[in-house]
Amino acid sequence: MTSGIPDYTDQPAFLRARADTPDRHFSAARLVSYVAGAVTGDLWNYSNTNYLLAQMIIERVTHDTYGDQLMKRIIIPLRLHSVCYAPYTCSAAAAARMPAGYFFGSEVQQAPLLGKPVPPLALTWAQGAGG
Repeated sequence: MTSGIPDYTDQPAFLRARADTPDRHFSAARLVSYVAGAVTGDLWNYSNTNYLLAQMIIERVTHDTYGDQLMKRIIIPLRLHSVCYAPYTCSAAAAARMPAGYFFGSEVQQAPLLGKPVPPLALTWAQGAGG
């Protein structure tokens, strides 16, 4: 967390895009684009973008999706039968059992969503940072 790369989830453009369409599908490249040219200026700053970049490196090196790599290397070997990487590896049965999260935060761009349930499996905005 000392890369100096800003967190895309703090960027006003990202917050507006998510608020405009809560179930929008975000690509990794699109999420990284929200921090293009932005700087934190901090010596230490938590950044979901760092995790997303790690995901992209895993995909480039393995020629496989991050979700498939999680399944092959962690979820299946550890026999984690009730775990999935939402929305990419979740079965319909698993998705039906998942509770809905709710939007929260103080960002003005998120105001229309506050207290409303997150659409089921609408986690492409998180990806390797916590999907």
